[in-house]
Amino acid sequence: MPADIAAKSGYGASSALDFSGKGGTTSANTFTGTITATVSEVLPNGHLIVVGEKQIGVNQNVDVLRFTGTVDPRTMLPGSIVSSSLVSNVRVESKGRGAQNDVQTVGWFSRFFSSVWPF
Repeated sequence: MPADIAAKSGYGASSALDFSGKGGTTSANTFTGTITATVSEVLPNGHLIVVGEKQIGVNQNVDVLRFTGTVDPRTMLPGSIVSSSLVSNVRVESKGRGAQNDVQTVGWFSRFFSSVWPF
């Protein structure tokens, strides 16, 4: 609104927003061990789509590790063992369940207000 109109009408508006904040997160994961996988699909070229899941429980927490990838059957060692470095299209997903995960999850009340409150 031009200044001369605001002065004549006696109306005016202004708005200001100021945001500041700090945050940080750190995550370090090392996966060492074996996981048993099953063949979920055989591709036309003979390669195998494998999937596996491993659950590890410590105290009152459960970590779930899911693994999928593509294996060339010619790279298998005796016992159907394949090094992870020879698996292509790998997808590794790690999720936790239990008290530690519950604390790190945003509650439904906060999610509700984040979705309907634009500020």
